[in-house]
Amino acid sequence: MQYGDLKAVLSRELLEKYDRFAVIACLRADNTTRWCPHPGCENVYVGELPDPSNPQVVCTDCGEPFCYNCKDVWHEGKSCMQYMMENSITDKKTKKWMKR
Repeated sequence: MQYGDLKAVLSRELLEKYDRFAVIACLRADNTTRWCPHPGCENVYVGELPDPSNPQVVCTDCGEPFCYNCKDVWHEGKSCMQYMMENSITDKKTKKWMKR
């Protein structure tokens, strides 16, 4: 089905929804796409890092930093692995047990 066919049969609202999903699908297929992880922000960063030794990216929409490599909020002074290990367990009892 061609885009013109969709345009002929879909309402304006549905066509706009289709367009949004098509853009999102293209962005997800690009391995250089990063979505801002901050709540309420839907901004997208597309491209390689200017400096691969510094994975910090600042969102051009909300102004908050995030990590290009792990795609999460910026974790100053921690590697991605350290950050993920510290934040992957949210159960307080499990954390307490691990500290023993």
